[in-house]
Amino acid sequence: MKASVSPTSASSLGASVYVSPNFFGETGMAYYIEGNGSFNLTDALSVSAAVGYQDIEDINGPAAGSPSVDYTTWNIGATYSIGGFDFDLRYTDTDIDAADLIVTSGFTSTYWSKGRAVFTISRAL
Repeated sequence: MKASVSPTSASSLGASVYVSPNFFGETGMAYYIEGNGSFNLTDALSVSAAVGYQDIEDINGPAAGSPSVDYTTWNIGATYSIGGFDFDLRYTDTDIDAADLIVTSGFTSTYWSKGRAVFTISRAL
């Protein structure tokens, strides 16, 4: 489910909720909630940010009776559009630490959950 509001043509606010009864492999119910916003500085340049919360039940599978895990994600960046192309530079991160159950259970690693800058080029067809 997604929802968005555009207070002006230069800005927008949105929210998303994703639910999965069997998130990955043998894990249990999971959901992700995100709030996001963007603001157009010019016709070609915009800035945006998002913050999300992930919760996964039974991280090691329902037979193991393992606890749920949760973590927060966020990103902030800018997009420049020209000639039908979008150039996006964004910083993204989580609050996952090496001692968190999601890492110690082998579900992910601190490498994949570290903050990083990401640059993408896209074009809608």
